[in-house]
Amino acid sequence: MLGSIPSGPTSNSKPFQLLKRLFLLWHGYIFYIVNVKKDYVGITTEEPEKRLGKHNIKYYENQYTSIADDWEIKLSILCSDIKVARKMELYIKRMKSKKFIEKLIENEIERDKFREIHNGIS
Repeated sequence: MLGSIPSGPTSNSKPFQLLKRLFLLWHGYIFYIVNVKKDYVGITTEEPEKRLGKHNIKYYENQYTSIADDWEIKLSILCSDIKVARKMELYIKRMKSKKFIEKLIENEIERDKFREIHNGIS
């Protein structure tokens, strides 16, 4: 149309999703299912508390997280970008160690070392 202003990417478009992934802050997190006594490691651009709420109302109904509604936040680490968040998530998952996760959660010195190694922000 003559004289129309070209529109930018819509919120569902691939360019918008790419920009969103590049410029939002990412959180690496460890949630805990109380009744099942299991940890869940993930990443998100949402505030961890908001993500936790979604898990507790089974928002992701066909996902692993829908097995419970008693999730708790054990750890959240702010990351500078998706690469850092994903690297941290995969490292924790590869460790396959409850003791390693407990050490991260309970020991501030270990947590700070982990952040430094993986370039976490806070």
